[in-house]
Amino acid sequence: MIRLPLFRGLCCSLLLLICHPNFAQKQADDYILKANGQKETGVILGSFENDQYNTVRFRSAGGGTGTFGPGDIQGFGFQNGRKFMAIRLPGSENLEFVQVLLTGKLSLYKANDKFYVNDGREIHELKAFYDKATVAGRETRELKKPYLGTINMLMAGECSAEIYDVLADTKYDDYSLVKLLSKYHYCEGITYEQHLPELPFVRISPVIYGGVTYMSMSPASRPENRKDAFENHQTPIMQIGIKAHQFRRWKRLSIDVSVGYSKLDNTIISEYTSESQYMTAKEVFSASTITIPAFVNYTWTRAGSFDSYIGIGFNSRFSSLESEFAMVDQTLTHNGVTTIYETEFTSINEKMTSAAGKIGVVWNFSKKIGLLAELQLDYLPAFYQVNLPFNEASYNQTNTSLLIGLRF
Repeated sequence: MIRLPLFRGLCCSLLLLICHPNFAQKQADDYILKANGQKETGVILGSFENDQYNTVRFRSAGGGTGTFGPGDIQGFGFQNGRKFMAIRLPGSENLEFVQVLLTGKLSLYKANDKFYVNDGREIHELKAFYDKATVAGRETRELKKPYLGTINMLMAGECSAEIYDVLADTKYDDYSLVKLLSKYHYCEGITYEQHLPELPFVRISPVIYGGVTYMSMSPASRPENRKDAFENHQTPIMQIGIKAHQFRRWKRLSIDVSVGYSKLDNTIISEYTSESQYMTAKEVFSASTITIPAFVNYTWTRAGSFDSYIGIGFNSRFSSLESEFAMVDQTLTHNGVTTIYETEFTSINEKMTSAAGKIGVVWNFSKKIGLLAELQLDYLPAFYQVNLPFNEASYNQTNTSLLIGLRF
């Protein structure tokens, strides 16, 4: 059994890892293109791979660190293939970092949620906007798609008929536009290169956890001159579940749902003193609990292969208590008569759903496998009832769980 000092030490270690994410860095797989066109490998720092950058902070493989703007370098890229170049867009007098989604005869750019096509002579903005329209007497918003006409003009040629169906279904987003231009280059037999990772809308991964839960008790209601002591405050816990993560559009978001099981062997010793009696009691019991925690998580820092995240959600519990031994010793003060009898006096709230939260860190040591460490917290009001004869008390329980898991 993990002792309380060790449990606290493990929790503190997890907090240090989360609060100081620079303890690990990824390999030098990113790069910048210097003003002279030379490529230098290193690590792009402080980045969650956004879609828009004003400056980029870069540490070279040699250890030097600098911050660069569009006037300092030609561009930069990430190890997964995403690429940004310093480009002057139509209507602007200044260079800015623009995401390059596809390079070819027709190159596709993205900046500030707008798309552009470079045909080698001119950069054309692909325009889309909502306009008011009246349908059956009701005013609605209609999406206007002049970008389809612009693309159709730029792709005029022998393949126009073949790609017409794809063009008609092309949406105003990264993957749809990349798909269209890729088909155009393939049909024309023209070399091209995609710089947009082929990602699903979301990835679903199984997760298994093992760890320990520490439980602290506080009285919800308790008579005066009453004392109750729970001897055991920690129990092992196992969880298995699924995690939805790596959303294409919401890179920081993840959702997980698990089913867990724990069994707590415990002893409670009670004492009550009044003018008329003195009562002591002891019960040995085991409490089994099935938990269904669900969380929505937000990744707030990334350092190399390590992500730190916070989550909020709820935890549904289905519990049962089995008494092994229970005895009450009651002495009446006016005559000194002592009565000893066996009776169960501890019960548990069998069904509860409560708010829950967590903080965690994951080490992505491959594209598919991650090692997780989480600190989960939930609060159960009036979870235990400890009812001596004509003397009732209830206790809140706060659960702090330290879990280590694998995501596949």
